[in-house]
Amino acid sequence: MKINTVISFVGAIVFLGEPMTLNKTFGVTLIIAAGLLLVYKNPKFRISESFLYTLLCALALGTVGFVDKPASAPVPPALYSFLVWCAPLAIIAFPGIRIRDVRKEFKIGSWKVAAAALLNVVGYIIYLKALTLADASRVNPIVATSGILTVLGGIIVLRERDHFLRKILAGFIAFAGVILLK
Repeated sequence: MKINTVISFVGAIVFLGEPMTLNKTFGVTLIIAAGLLLVYKNPKFRISESFLYTLLCALALGTVGFVDKPASAPVPPALYSFLVWCAPLAIIAFPGIRIRDVRKEFKIGSWKVAAAALLNVVGYIIYLKALTLADASRVNPIVATSGILTVLGGIIVLRERDHFLRKILAGFIAFAGVILLK
């Protein structure tokens, strides 16, 4: 999925005319390298049909990464977020998801499902606000560090100690990349 960062970065520069600086390029490179460090020699990684779908997903998300900036500019972030989340429901959810399945998922995850959904929406609104304040070629690579922060959170909250040094190194590399994007 780190390729979506590259796509959104290049798309912002090519299609939105954002400046490409040496610091930006090096910062993005560090952030992508940190993400790749986490999957380096991962025994579970295989090129398969699911990998190709992931690549297609990364292409779509990378494109959205630079299209969101001009698309959301004339609309308040909360309204744009509402439209982005609710408009596709008629296509995605209603024909294919049964109420029984929704209830089952809420029973399994309880309040955590609602909290995760709320945090996701709030995070997206904050992301849209960040796009109004800075170039997409700076915002999107910083947002891409969320996966690395999740891994670092796993070390602290879940006490996951496998590949500890690699995870910490990835965190430092990603942080250096973010600093370069200032």
